Amino acid sequence: MNALKGNCNTYYTNNDESKYEYVKLSPNPFKESTILSFSNLKNDNFNLQILDITGRIVRKTDKLEGNSIKIEKGNLVSGVYFVQINQGNNTWNKKLIIE
Repeated sequence: MNALKGNCNTYYTNNDESKYEYVKLSPNPFKESTILSFSNLKNDNFNLQILDITGRIVRKTDKLEGNSIKIEKGNLVSGVYFVQINQGNNTWNKKLIIE
């Protein structure tokens, strides 16, 4: 499992809503960490970003190992964030809430 950590220094664009079943966050909301799990994603052209409510990128990775990524709160403040996953021509977005 890959862990997404780091310092705190858009929306679903594919019309096929069934793609949402491939990306899940649990638990959400969370206090310390959450697991982003997905199926049918490959490391080819993979990019994951966490954006704050203003659209500023606060975390990002292009590393995919396995079928899940642990997202840790770290120094992120409580609030609403968006997880954006891009692979090839597909983009998934999930709302992420930190308590």
